[in-house]
Amino acid sequence: MAALLDDLGIWNDLGTIMPDGNWQFFPNQATQGLSVFRITWGGDLSDIKSRVQLRAIYNRSGFSVPSTRWFRLYPKQGSEIIFLDFPDELKARQVVRGFQAMKWYKYLKNGLNSDSKYSLNLQEFQPLPEYIDNINQRLEQIYAILSQLPQADTSNTNLLL
Repeated sequence: MAALLDDLGIWNDLGTIMPDGNWQFFPNQATQGLSVFRITWGGDLSDIKSRVQLRAIYNRSGFSVPSTRWFRLYPKQGSEIIFLDFPDELKARQVVRGFQAMKWYKYLKNGLNSDSKYSLNLQEFQPLPEYIDNINQRLEQIYAILSQLPQADTSNTNLLL
């Protein structure tokens, strides 16, 4: 798996696909158990009449269970940071997460759904080790503030780590 380093961490490449009308797996699985991802579009994005549905697949080896939630992605130039929630109970069980994507065409009155071909690249964020302690300290501060608020429910707080 290729990785790209920037100022905040490492972006682990989960693969690139050319979305079509069928669900396609990204070649690599997410291993960090985090919720921060980057998507990058490539190809001809000048005449797009479609969007992409993205979903998580849990325990891809053996029995796979697709997530019930799909994420709509609209092709555009450049990169975009997205947050794909990973439930705490699955993190605790060290469940592996893969992703699938499918091109979803908009309904057109004339019935023609011609679309230019484009690619979708998905990368998973992995913070640098020196930032992890800082992130955990800030999370503790946030939880402390939330616990002081009246009727605060911190049981369903899904943050980065």
